Amino acid sequence: MGNVRSLGNKMEELTALTRSQWEYRECSFMSFTETWLNERTPDTVVTLDSFHLVRADRCAVESDNDESEYRELLKNFVDWCDINFLRLNVSKTKELVVDFGRHSYHAMPVNLYESDIEIVTSYKYLGIYLNNKLDWSDNTTQIYKKVLAVVSWMMCVNLTASQGTLEVPKLSFESSVNENNIQLYTEVAFKCVIPSVPLPKSIFIGKLESSSQTPETTVPLVTSNVKRYWTHVLFFVNIQPTTDGDVVCWYKSTSNGQTSGFSNPVKLVISSLPPPKLTLHPKLFTFGGNYTVYCDSTADKATNFSMSLYYRNIPVTPNTTFIQLRSLNLTETTNKIILTQTNVNFQVEYVCTMEMLYNGKVLRSPLSNYEAAIPEELPIQL
Repeated sequence: MGNVRSLGNKMEELTALTRSQWEYRECSFMSFTETWLNERTPDTVVTLDSFHLVRADRCAVESDNDESEYRELLKNFVDWCDINFLRLNVSKTKELVVDFGRHSYHAMPVNLYESDIEIVTSYKYLGIYLNNKLDWSDNTTQIYKKVLAVVSWMMCVNLTASQGTLEVPKLSFESSVNENNIQLYTEVAFKCVIPSVPLPKSIFIGKLESSSQTPETTVPLVTSNVKRYWTHVLFFVNIQPTTDGDVVCWYKSTSNGQTSGFSNPVKLVISSLPPPKLTLHPKLFTFGGNYTVYCDSTADKATNFSMSLYYRNIPVTPNTTFIQLRSLNLTETTNKIILTQTNVNFQVEYVCTMEMLYNGKVLRSPLSNYEAAIPEELPIQL
């Protein structure tokens, strides 16, 4: 079966093929569709030696909707098929009526073998979609759908393959961090090392809470700006009570939406509190004067803490120890110890500390800075 624009000028080539190649010489049946063949073309032009010619020329019926000639032609074609032991498949035979008139023409369906042939508005012929207006709209629509399906499939395959092949990053504490002394309500630095992926990407760090967790379902603690060629990113995480546990990092391409897997988990264990701050006001005072001691928490929202203020006499000897002077439970409204001393005539040194009960263990802060309260003698005026 072949389709040619003009069969007459190809007969010499076809004759040569039937003589030189056995595939053509031993062929029992050849069928061609030809664009320009009509009743004015004699049989001698398209006759092939050793083959019997059967023609079914195209014709245009122009008789003011008179379909008698058209239906007679179809009847002759069906009769010829029956004589030559060929039978049309009625279920696969369609009729396409091309009508450019102002008023649409409703043709009666052709009846073959006691079955009506379906009249269609579009038909696929040799891979081309033809419609009853003889334009390319149906063919273009079908091509667009095929291309869209292939492109969508390629994007899905590419995304799936890329997600499976992206290297995961590596996470660790920054070198200056003492992982055995993580203080609550302070900032801790993490280093996330990114593989050499030359894509614009955002890097995230978050807490890993379950084995079924994925990067898409994880709320990041910190997100970096978009990076392209950076090999690592430093994250500064504010340590809250909810931060305790495994911490991971991952990255996502901002150009195609690809997401890496989680890095190795880093265990973050809160083990202490930040030290409080001790101040003395005024710094200088005379014998018999007054001063005030302030012990402030440096932790944000330091609730459920207990704070203690201690003192010891000066000068310090091997037997001198700190004595607790005051203790206070911190709340949202009360977050410091304030102690006022009046008519002072002795030398002391102050220090304070904090502690809290956290996850079944007691967290303590380092000692605050030391402040010495030493009254000054008035100078003698001569």
